[in-house]
Amino acid sequence: GVRTLRLAIEFSLIPNIVPSDVMTNAFSLFMLTAGASRFVVPAATGLSIGLIGAGPTLVIASVLYGLGLVAGLRIKLQRATVDADKNSSPGNDLIQAARYLLFEQRKILAIYALPVMLILFIAPVNIGLMPVYVSEVFDAGPAVLGFLVTALGAGMTLGTLIVATIGEIRYKARAMVFVLAGTGVGVLAFTQITFLPLALIVVVSYSI
Repeated sequence: GVRTLRLAIEFSLIPNIVPSDVMTNAFSLFMLTAGASRFVVPAATGLSIGLIGAGPTLVIASVLYGLGLVAGLRIKLQRATVDADKNSSPGNDLIQAARYLLFEQRKILAIYALPVMLILFIAPVNIGLMPVYVSEVFDAGPAVLGFLVTALGAGMTLGTLIVATIGEIRYKARAMVFVLAGTGVGVLAFTQITFLPLALIVVVSYSI
């Protein structure tokens, strides 16, 4: 949806505005904001709803999105000087990129496929099925759902801080495979747990 398009644009902006020697730290900072928002926003939203109601809280959220849009429009990119290609078009560029990945750089294709697997198989549990687990497994309501979402944010924040501390990772592909495998094991473990405190620990662990 729109969120996927926004994330793609945000990820493409970073290499165009950040020097290559601090690229890892830049992406870590970007992911830190995502993790921290999941960690802080549920509690802040609940507090705001309790104080001023759901309607005004939604208005505040819309205003914040508008301010973010204004800030994004003020970003100035340095355009690289390249020779214009008469055959260049979004469709042709997409075809060339697909050929490059399929026939010339299959290792890069594999690296791209790993995050796609994460989105297809892990994200539905975190986003779509989490309310179902809260209702059916833990027999609870929005408060427990907020705790679980906060646990996701806490794990993401902690993981981002770890990556930023480590800096440049030498064996990136191996690290990605290890992390994806660990995430899969963590999600499977979460689906078998009926004790909420233990579930929160597992969620924090696999979202790092």
